[in-house]
Amino acid sequence: MLLDGCAATVAPHVRDAPHLSAGAASVRIAVIQGEGPTELSAEVRALLSPLGSVAAHAPSAGESLDDVCRDAVDLVVRVSARHFAFASNAAERNTLFIYESAVIVGLPVTAISSFAWPWYGEYIMDGDLETLWCGSARAAHTLQTASLRASGSGIIAQDTLQRDLRPHAAVTLARALVESAAGCGRLEKGGERCANGTQ
Repeated sequence: MLLDGCAATVAPHVRDAPHLSAGAASVRIAVIQGEGPTELSAEVRALLSPLGSVAAHAPSAGESLDDVCRDAVDLVVRVSARHFAFASNAAERNTLFIYESAVIVGLPVTAISSFAWPWYGEYIMDGDLETLWCGSARAAHTLQTASLRASGSGIIAQDTLQRDLRPHAAVTLARALVESAAGCGRLEKGGERCANGTQ
């Protein structure tokens, strides 16, 4: 309780959002949430909104991307986080501070140590942005890996740090995927400029 004033807040620097420009014609886009945090698809929908009308689509069992094209849609996008990992020193740091305050030097030095030894947390996510222009022979896969790191002083629980970083990491991955897909021309009909599955 005496360390409440030293509680840390998580404020990571998130990757800047790519800016997309509308084409000559408005595009009707359906975005499907695959595996991963819901913030992933929410950010993709927001980023794609300059291109036209964007709606979330909840696929039924066994529904393919081609099936979604029957619903007056021009472009179907499915975004997924395939793998994610989290690393932090918060748990070990907190254990040391508890030991210091209870056994060795007491609370004042523990409070100083909490600021002298920064905590960190890092999320790494691998993702896939699958895009299918309705009428095309196949979907394109844009793969990206994004990492987000935060650090600071004060006291923070590792599970709190992981929970607070996760949505920011999802936003960072969504921005990386959309930027890469746009760079490959996958958000323009017939504009593909990259090999499928490349970043």
